[in-house]
Amino acid sequence: MQFEDDRGKDLREEEFKTSIKSIERQKLWVPLVVFGPLIFFIWMAGGDLFARPSLDTAYPMAILIVLLAAIIEILNLKILIIKAEYRDWLRDFRNEKWKHLNDD
Repeated sequence: MQFEDDRGKDLREEEFKTSIKSIERQKLWVPLVVFGPLIFFIWMAGGDLFARPSLDTAYPMAILIVLLAAIIEILNLKILIIKAEYRDWLRDFRNEKWKHLNDD
């Protein structure tokens, strides 16, 4: 019985860790995907983008940067939620484990 509980705990723990690793990978790739076109756009503009900025280029860049910040914050929030779920699950698991031992 104890072995089955520990195996279930290990599987659930691995699931939480995998979810967190996946989101942390997204936190790495999202800025690259968002900044990739931005850097390409600046390179194609020949650097004149900063020498003579205009509203045509300033608005899309501002929107892109705000979008990037929002996406990263959402991913950070998802990580916090998963960690909180894991903490709650682990607390319940430990309480259940001790309750089972005290029943004997």
